[in-house]
Amino acid sequence: MPIAPPEQGHRNANSDQATELEQTRLSEREEDILRLLLEGKTNKQIGAALCICEKTVEKHLTQLYRKLRVKSRAEAIICVTAKR
Repeated sequence: MPIAPPEQGHRNANSDQATELEQTRLSEREEDILRLLLEGKTNKQIGAALCICEKTVEKHLTQLYRKLRVKSRAEAIICVTAKR
């Protein structure tokens, strides 16, 4: 059941949590890219494995970094491996 947005000017803890969860949930494609990233693949290799262009890999990585709240490939790897 979808959560209705809070009324203007009011903060709703449940709504804030749902928004944060949605922002941090990885898409299936982002999970695929992350798996390949953890295997040490380059953007070009990731693109070839997923049949997408390198530029598309870069865009997915940008979203992935934002969701993980990191700024680099190395930080993403550290972030994910630390959570295991």
